[in-house]
Amino acid sequence: MANTAHGHHVEEKPVVQLKADNDTSMQTQLIDSRHVRDPMYLVLLLNSEYGNGNYEVEMRHNCFTIRAPGRLQWSQVYAKCR
Repeated sequence: MANTAHGHHVEEKPVVQLKADNDTSMQTQLIDSRHVRDPMYLVLLLNSEYGNGNYEVEMRHNCFTIRAPGRLQWSQVYAKCR
């Protein structure tokens, strides 16, 4: 099943997925919520990587959609959010 995030068609299958974004300074990344024990851990990781207010995160259909200046590595998500 697919959903729409920021007007783009996005598949929900992968654990972590990147998709093209028209704003080259921001990247969009999807993370399946099953891999995040507590959303606060994800917020803390995003704050430490990009600074408070320098990213957007939205939860929809059991998936976090993150827009940030860069992308999180799976090892970071696994270490900090599980």
